[in-house]
Amino acid sequence: MDEPLSDFGDVGKYGGDREEIRRRLALRERSAKDVALPVALLRPGMNVLAVEVHTAPCYDMSKVLGKDGWRGWPWAPIKLRHAQLTVSPAGAVAANVTRPCGVRAWNVGVGDTVSAFDHGDPWETLQPIVIHAARNGVFSGRLVVDSDQPIKGLKATVTELAFVGPSLVEGRPPSSGGPMGAKIPASAVRVRYAVTASPGKSWMSPHRFDGLLDAIPAEIPVVKDPPDRPSVYWMYWCNPITRSNLVAGAVAPLWFTVRVPKDAHPGVYEGRVTISAEGLAPTDVPLRLSVSDWTVPEPKDFRMHNMAYHVDDALARHYNVPLWSDRHFELLGKSHALMAEVGSRQVFVNLTASSSPISPNMEVIRWVKQPGGGAKPDFTVFDKSLDMVATSVGTPLPLRLNVWGPVRNAGSRVSVPSVPLLDPASNKIERLSQPAFGTEEAVAFWRPVFTEILKKIKARGWLDVAALGYVAAYDEPVEEVVDLAKQVWPEAVWACVAHDMARNRRTKDPWLKIRYAYTCCYFGFPSVRGYRELLQPHAELLCNMYRANWNVNSLLSTYRRVGEDIAMSGRGGVSDFGADLVPFRNPQGGYMTSPAYGMPSGPGA
Repeated sequence: MDEPLSDFGDVGKYGGDREEIRRRLALRERSAKDVALPVALLRPGMNVLAVEVHTAPCYDMSKVLGKDGWRGWPWAPIKLRHAQLTVSPAGAVAANVTRPCGVRAWNVGVGDTVSAFDHGDPWETLQPIVIHAARNGVFSGRLVVDSDQPIKGLKATVTELAFVGPSLVEGRPPSSGGPMGAKIPASAVRVRYAVTASPGKSWMSPHRFDGLLDAIPAEIPVVKDPPDRPSVYWMYWCNPITRSNLVAGAVAPLWFTVRVPKDAHPGVYEGRVTISAEGLAPTDVPLRLSVSDWTVPEPKDFRMHNMAYHVDDALARHYNVPLWSDRHFELLGKSHALMAEVGSRQVFVNLTASSSPISPNMEVIRWVKQPGGGAKPDFTVFDKSLDMVATSVGTPLPLRLNVWGPVRNAGSRVSVPSVPLLDPASNKIERLSQPAFGTEEAVAFWRPVFTEILKKIKARGWLDVAALGYVAAYDEPVEEVVDLAKQVWPEAVWACVAHDMARNRRTKDPWLKIRYAYTCCYFGFPSVRGYRELLQPHAELLCNMYRANWNVNSLLSTYRRVGEDIAMSGRGGVSDFGADLVPFRNPQGGYMTSPAYGMPSGPGA
């Protein structure tokens, strides 16, 4: 092969010849057929066949150059494509690969991905739900109920958790002893039901789960969605293995989330989960919580800082509530509070539409027409937004003021952004163009706005976490933006999103200080002690935009691994991933989503 073969049907040496691509991709496959297993190794009860797969002898295929220096896309050097176990005669063993009839409850690991095609093993006994936790943290355990028919009347309750021993030894009950009467109340355990994704309302495949509800519906239907269809595009990259014989059912994953008190005594606590449904008699399952002798810091004190991308109008439209109403701010507060618990306290303050891909007239400051002419900025929504952040998050990090610097192609000029202009008489919003860059009028337009903004931020003690936001394909803020910012906020620091943001980046302008850098190129590589880079002093917080490494259909184990990968790469967190990019109904029909950054990376990708 004179150059790496692309996995895509429209690029590379073989162009759109998909049949040739399929033929050549098939040459990478290795197989072992008709391997006879020693019958003498079989034992009464459960037997497990393990298949070990070894990777191809390569390190990083992404560094292999193709034609004209094009790197192309890396192909996966390891993957199990097909595996089938047959027995002769067929009735010699009891198989567990087909969905059994009736309602069953079964165990699942907290990091296991469950779909509507999964079912419990009819030959396995229901085991206790075990949660390994630490004080002042939030941890979950899971149980799944499934059926080949709709599940009706499903209920799940949990008791308080009582201290039963100092340690948990797998395979036998906890030992006795410990503080008499120590308990964790049932109110500290939240029971939720994972709902399947709805076509048109979610990016996720309909046979996956895309939400946790506090209330279990009266009936859980059988999913009708077929398995994903493999394609040339995803064949060798990240698409899971699919099987044509999968049969969907009614599947109800139950999540038991414990908020461990900060003063909880270390040791093992045990309670009882009771589940029932039509066709499933009340079933008691032990719930064991193992609390370690360590206290999780408050999220605001985490060393890792993730940067979620919040969209103000998406929640209002999704739940059909008035924009900037009390209910809207309540929903925004819940979204920010949830993300703050996983170390994301980034807050967007959008002052112009061209600074961020927001919906029209969604800026938090509006200019109001005055009776004698002219316009005056109104900070009502701005103030309510900061109140919401103070209540739900506390101190943000950063408070990202998005004003200038749209994503633009190399060589194009920065467009002059506009702001919303409200006519009090008609209550209609028009657009007001601000003065051009490089003029005294522009300084006069923005200086009083920033004077008021900085006064409000300083009064809350947030001045040291405020930054100007800037997004571009490459490089730091352009000269026009820097010159204007320097005159209206001389002490400003920047939160810059670009391909080439790197550790201790040097800029052309010594006045321009980048404190928050977001990159999809200088993402590092996990190493055994890579986290030590985070212990060194740095001028900025460098976050990795996890661009192609995860998406809405990724396995749960991928999400759980991301944080460790980031830390072991010496990066400060995950940046600009969608937090509340929920769809909402399109007036023209169907569903749509709010705009989101897609270049150089972000939730749009």
